[in-house]
Amino acid sequence: MFAALGRFTVRHRLAVILGWAALAVLAATVLPSIGSVERGSNSQFLPASSPSVRATALATPFQSATTSQATLVAATTDRRPLSALDEDAITRAEASLRRVPKVKGLVDLGPSPNGRARSALVEVAIRTSHGGKDVTSAVASLRTAIARTAFPAGLAVHLTGPLATSADQQNQSSHIQTLTEVLSILFIVVLLLITFRALLAPVIALLPSIVALVVAGPVVALSTHIGVQVSDLTPILLTVVMLGAGTDYGLFLIFRLREELRRGRSVDDGVAIALCKVGESITFSGLTVMAALAAVVVAAFGLYQGLGPALAVGIVVALAANLTLLPALLAVFGKATFWPRVPVVGPVRHGAWGRIAARIVARPVATLIAGLVLFGGLSAVMLAYTPIGFGDQGVSATSDSARGQALLMANYPSAESNPTAVLFRLPASVWTDPSVMARARDDLLGTGQFRRVVGPLEFNGTTVDAAALAAAHAQFASLGPASRLPLQAPPGAATPDA
Repeated sequence: MFAALGRFTVRHRLAVILGWAALAVLAATVLPSIGSVERGSNSQFLPASSPSVRATALATPFQSATTSQATLVAATTDRRPLSALDEDAITRAEASLRRVPKVKGLVDLGPSPNGRARSALVEVAIRTSHGGKDVTSAVASLRTAIARTAFPAGLAVHLTGPLATSADQQNQSSHIQTLTEVLSILFIVVLLLITFRALLAPVIALLPSIVALVVAGPVVALSTHIGVQVSDLTPILLTVVMLGAGTDYGLFLIFRLREELRRGRSVDDGVAIALCKVGESITFSGLTVMAALAAVVVAAFGLYQGLGPALAVGIVVALAANLTLLPALLAVFGKATFWPRVPVVGPVRHGAWGRIAARIVARPVATLIAGLVLFGGLSAVMLAYTPIGFGDQGVSATSDSARGQALLMANYPSAESNPTAVLFRLPASVWTDPSVMARARDDLLGTGQFRRVVGPLEFNGTTVDAAALAAAHAQFASLGPASRLPLQAPPGAATPDA
């Protein structure tokens, strides 16, 4: 089979090369990108039985199904109270944000308890779970609107919150992926230059893997329609695995071709024979890796379940490229692949690795024992390893959302600036006995497990009277469910004093 494949790729070399080029262009321009199907939060991969997932489902009535929130925060940098100029600039920034097309509403949350900061809640018509360019584009529009405002010296203004953080995470993930690709390619090229001591060989060995990577990303994106889950970790690992494994497969073929040329074979015959001899080894090596990756689908965590199939798809494409595109490229470039060390006809020479292999074959038992001791010892270390999992990817401390979060942490109580929500399912409506909200807060605080608890009756550092809140609820009940109320009070509506 591999002999026939070798003859076919050599005979139709140009058609094979053009076919892969067309496939890469089609995948990059027509099919969805892998970045468009990423899930930005690791919590989205948790099993439905996880406590946090169940709590999120319980909180659904409190959340909008069509919008996400961002927080505008402004604070003085010299620890002084906000001045009238500061307040005016913040108000103008809020007005600018209200004019952004996707902004559905903006609520000024007032000053912080220490008077040094002020924040506003921005409701945007987009869901962070959608990810992709929609989120980053929406946040970019918000930040552009903020940048149009002239702020006094000594006033720091940032956009943070779930929506802004999601956009910064996506931008950071894209940067990391690009950096990974560039560094991986540079490392492999340098390594291949040392290995081949030739100029074209490293490029030819790496090119099929790069083309395969361009094709594999959109193919993985398509596989999400049959249940494969893609995290922001998938593109990074896909890059490393495909460039590494693909180049490894290419080395087998190129080294075998060099040996055949030294035996006096023509380039066409050498490529066909080389593929015939190493094609089976390359294929079964790839199948072994795919089988190992497929085993990951039994993992409980959805992130790992998706990694296995996604990387297996990458290996399939890399294997196909190295069994077809690489032989075609070698047939086109021929002996120039190895310039300036072009192979000459002569006896086969055995280098250092050949001498090492001869000694290993001569002492198989000793080699086996040494390998078991060495690798068994390294494996034994894993017995002391306890996996603890990981959370969502944090954003850089220099990002806009991180700086905004730092301002919130510095000027607002920690339970308000970076909270963990606790939900209660009550036996009766809270509006029949509003005091239960205060008791729930006191009960949580009484456990001693929390440094600070902000209950439903506390808003932005201000405590609301339970009876007044119940009266406000009764007044607005005629307008429909609370989740459908606008962010601002309707014209002419009056609220009870808290």
